[in-house]
Amino acid sequence: MAIIIDKQVSVGLGGCDGSQLLWENKGNLTGATYATDAPVSDGMEYLFDYLSTSYFQPENIATFSVTTTFTTPQICNSVCMAGVNFRSSYVVAINVYDEVDTLVHTEITTATANNKPLFALFDDYNFNSIRVEFVLNIPTGVPFVSTIITNLYFGKTLEFPGQPDVGYQPGKWNNSRKTETFKSQNNAFGRNITTELGTEENANFSFIPYEFMDEFYVDFVAQYAAWPVFFAWDKKTSPEDVIFGNVKLGKASFTTGIHSSISLKFDGII
Repeated sequence: MAIIIDKQVSVGLGGCDGSQLLWENKGNLTGATYATDAPVSDGMEYLFDYLSTSYFQPENIATFSVTTTFTTPQICNSVCMAGVNFRSSYVVAINVYDEVDTLVHTEITTATANNKPLFALFDDYNFNSIRVEFVLNIPTGVPFVSTIITNLYFGKTLEFPGQPDVGYQPGKWNNSRKTETFKSQNNAFGRNITTELGTEENANFSFIPYEFMDEFYVDFVAQYAAWPVFFAWDKKTSPEDVIFGNVKLGKASFTTGIHSSISLKFDGII
């Protein structure tokens, strides 16, 4: 009789929470309707078009809401946004309410300065409609800047059963800039031209249980249609480490008889 020992070796980074991937935007479901309490606004439909070249811009007010109503109840545990131009001196409260104005979650942040993506995570909640309220607390003497938001997502995340393997490179540690240096014939330096090419992150996961692959990951692979995603490698210990962009899926494969490996390559903004 053969005895097979399946030894799992933990090679993750040792954080406290599993990585989170929001890939399906419930705001884009068929039949969903939108509303805002901003007196004047432009382009609310652009929040859900997956593009970063179009945007929603409310009137010059410090508090406003965006409400999305679904045709059937939807379970969500996250609200994410990108392309937000809040100034770094602002303290912004982002409140999430249900259809009867029950407060589900509050996120306090200054992390959205310079268009940095935001990833708000909370417990699973069943919404008939979801209202996201923005409250901008602007210090005295700081000029008001009209808010712009290019992308607003809410949905149910894919939570991985751990963090990426050792070797994961957070985008904030690297850059993908292309710099061209010009010199004259006598070797005198001219001006440089630098082109921002976005940020790349490679996240590899080893020894992922077969049950996770067959119950959760398989649905992501089957339904994902190459639109931008939000990825947070550890919301507990590094809550501001978020990338928004495209993801390329590597071929998942068995690493042991009951475990698999996953490879994800992100190209986006942080």
